[in-house]
Amino acid sequence: MKKRYEILVPEYVPLSNKGEEAIIRGMADVIFPDEPSTFHVLDMEAVETAHLEGLDVHPGSWFYSRWRSQEFGMGLSGRRLWGSGCSLLRNGLNYTIPAWVKLPQLPLIRSAARMRHLRQRSALGLLGKDDALRRMAACDYLIAGHDGALNEYDCHVIDAMCKLGLRFGIFGSTMKPRVRNSAIVEIFGRTLRKADFVYCRDEIAAGWARKHFPDVRIDVAPDPAFGMRPARPERVDEILRQEALEGFFERPVAMLTPAETAYVARRSFDGHLTPSAKRDAHRVLLASVVRCLVEECGANVLFLPHAVGPTPELDDRSIGWDILGRAKVSPERGRVLETEYGARDLKALIGRAELLVAERIHSIIGAVGMRTPFLCLGSRADNRVSGIVGGMLGAKDAIYFLNEPTESEILGRVVVSWNGRHVMRERLTSTKDEVEVSLRTAAARIREAIGRVAAWEEA
Repeated sequence: MKKRYEILVPEYVPLSNKGEEAIIRGMADVIFPDEPSTFHVLDMEAVETAHLEGLDVHPGSWFYSRWRSQEFGMGLSGRRLWGSGCSLLRNGLNYTIPAWVKLPQLPLIRSAARMRHLRQRSALGLLGKDDALRRMAACDYLIAGHDGALNEYDCHVIDAMCKLGLRFGIFGSTMKPRVRNSAIVEIFGRTLRKADFVYCRDEIAAGWARKHFPDVRIDVAPDPAFGMRPARPERVDEILRQEALEGFFERPVAMLTPAETAYVARRSFDGHLTPSAKRDAHRVLLASVVRCLVEECGANVLFLPHAVGPTPELDDRSIGWDILGRAKVSPERGRVLETEYGARDLKALIGRAELLVAERIHSIIGAVGMRTPFLCLGSRADNRVSGIVGGMLGAKDAIYFLNEPTESEILGRVVVSWNGRHVMRERLTSTKDEVEVSLRTAAARIREAIGRVAAWEEA
């Protein structure tokens, strides 16, 4: 048996988003529950390699061009204008020259060539980037697909690593159900046909893959984040003391995980035209939810940030403070958790809530593991809501769509969720058990694939 498994994750993993961290830590916990492992991940915000409790975090810019990862957004800051311009250029190329996506990115070409050279060298004397690239090239296995992030660019990375001799599988992907670019579909097909296993995290993704690639075995398994172990109860007590929240929990506490990603800023609140108007309507509505929880349900409200950047508009803390200000709730009844905590800590904290009102999907995944009742707020355009929450968890009755919301409707749902929280907690016991069985089944197959590679190397 190996002393430590080294796994490469080819997509970039923004660790400022704790849902992304939960996926990687869940992979480690469910695949290697009794064995040490190191997962090598890429973060576009990293400038050098860092070591974080079982994770080696490397700069994503070694493999990816920054301009290809930018999203369109409103705002006049230099960073926002540059990002929106990059997004428009990329989408324009996809429309006018679809086949351009077949070209691997220049940083990947350079790093892959350097990795081929370093594999032939001794590790002695290697430092910095060269040492990190050599260790990535020497990984035991590659697991792609985290958070549904598998895209055509990641497929290029997988192809380059395969040429270095790494075997791979897909675990947790949502594929590309809305993609119509035949060149992208072709890239996906070439990659999936070489994989040792392909696990999608919902039936929507699996249906798309089976339609386009009927010759490939496509399975469904829960998002790996379901398998992440929470922090110990003593750690939660320590956090509550540090944050001066011990007295806060003398009342029942409802937690909120708001998000203003594209699903809110562009694909919800259909009666409003601009992203800024949609965001404003969103905060007004959640302020009403907070007042309802405090005044009608008698709860204290704690905002639990699951993303703290990398840009201000993606920092859940500022959203929480603005909502509390609009709700005019005193600090004794409403708080925002200001300190940045890891994914294990956040999952354990969710276990102390009476109800979670959630827009962050991975906070719901954490709630299931802790048997914490939840109400999911989301967009009909978000396949994770219908695929994971409604489909895999069978919790359609715990979803409220924000496409055409009304205050009376959502407040009614909040009160019903609060009053029915004890019933839902009992229901989540069986849901949690079913998810864990499904994850263990997938993990056994994945361990078998990794074990075969390890056996070949030892032979």
